[in-house]
Amino acid sequence: MMKNNNNSIKALIELVGRQLLNSFNDWLETNKNNFHPKLYNKLRKQLRKVKIDNIASVIGTAMWMFQILGNVGVGAGVGPDGYVIQYINNNIDRKTTERLLVVISTALKLQYIW
Repeated sequence: MMKNNNNSIKALIELVGRQLLNSFNDWLETNKNNFHPKLYNKLRKQLRKVKIDNIASVIGTAMWMFQILGNVGVGAGVGPDGYVIQYINNNIDRKTTERLLVVISTALKLQYIW
């Protein structure tokens, strides 16, 4: 019984991690023109290096992505209960930003099963 529970948790971590990476990738591609090419390439390179294999790495990656959002003009609060956007730069795509914030919030919920 315990082995099935561990497999379920591992599957959940992988699911949330994949969604996090996919959402960030979509956001980055949609907002590509808002980044200097060197910064864009650096973010792409860092994204390829991300390893999502445990709860801490998922949460840490989510917080890194949240920091990137803040650096490009998204003023938001995020937590396990959701997100609130206070400000978003007009050049930043709102739809992909909101999707990313939802997934970041979901990733933060993983702390409760840690």
